Amino acid sequence: MYYQSLSGIEKFLNNTSKSKYNQNKELIIPLIEKLDDWLISKPNFLRHRLSSNEFGFDNGISSELSMILFMAGLESEIFDYYFEVRDYDNFEYLGNITLEDYNKILSNGKIIKKFHFEEEVEINYEMVYIFFKLKIKPETSFLDNGPKPRGPKNNKLTSMNTDIFMMIMDQQEGQ
Repeated sequence: MYYQSLSGIEKFLNNTSKSKYNQNKELIIPLIEKLDDWLISKPNFLRHRLSSNEFGFDNGISSELSMILFMAGLESEIFDYYFEVRDYDNFEYLGNITLEDYNKILSNGKIIKKFHFEEEVEINYEMVYIFFKLKIKPETSFLDNGPKPRGPKNNKLTSMNTDIFMMIMDQQEGQ
């Protein structure tokens, strides 16, 4: 596992008494390896804006299970979270809200909030997106262990790849 700290999710799941985690523990623990692979595939700048829904979609997992996995990661201090508000019509970013604001939306159906560039905006549940930020770093690098194998096992250059490589080299020598 590249992000070894992800094993903290499994430890949390095995030690918690919270029912939402215990009911799904057998389904969630095998997903930790998929989460590791998925995080590796993300560029560094996107690891600050992770979506549990995107993880679920990319891996054929229900949005409910992927959210439970990310919440277990939050409880294990693997992730941090934030709430982003976007406009209905043009999906324009309006700003972030707090957990307190989010809870008010869940209980009241909506809140009125003034963002720095707008007049007051009525915010409802459908305008709020939950994103997660990865707090951990790998304990080793790819250079230490080598990258996980990806793609076909035959890594031989094809004649087309060789031709393209030679063409690029010729262009660079001519400059």
